[in-house]
Order: sequence, then C-alpha cells, then structure tokens
Amino acid sequence: MAAGIEAWVAGDDRHRVFAAVQQRASLLAAEELKRLEHRTSLTPTERAEVATVLRRLTSRLVLVPLSTWQGDPGLAAELFGLPQSPSSKGYPS
Repeated sequence: MAAGIEAWVAGDDRHRVFAAVQQRASLLAAEELKRLEHRTSLTPTERAEVATVLRRLTSRLVLVPLSTWQGDPGLAAELFGLPQSPSSKGYPS
C-alpha cells in the first residue's frame, strides 16, 4: 500500500475513493519517472514531457471514467486495492 492511502474508504464516499485513486496514480507515476531517470539520459525538458504524458494517460484511462462512474464506491476501492471500512464490506456497524 502506498504511503498516505491508509485511511479506510467508506462505501458511500465517492470523493474519498476518487482522491485516494488519484493520489495512488500520482505516486505510481512518480515512481516510474524515477525508474526511467535511472535508465535513460533524458533532458529536463524531455522528463517534463514524459511526466505530462503520464498524467494525461492516467487521467484519461482511470480518473475521468472513475469520476463519472455511478456504481458502488466500495467496489471501486476494492478494485484499486484501497482499504474499506467494515460497513462498506457489508458488516454491521
């Protein structure tokens, strides 16, 4: 689990799920950029362009569809590996 995403996601909290997925996507993109820096000799301008492309892809492939989805946020949390509250798993509160 990425740092900063440990808080439980309540089943009825779409904004929290979206924010957690957005944060995870940003952290993963940053990790991949670091790996790329070690493998290549990109200029700062080229690195910035790669970062922009990663942000656009993340947004178009994950964040935009998730932000418009009207389904169960608990399912979205499970799909993205986010912790859920016991109530969002169907357990009595």
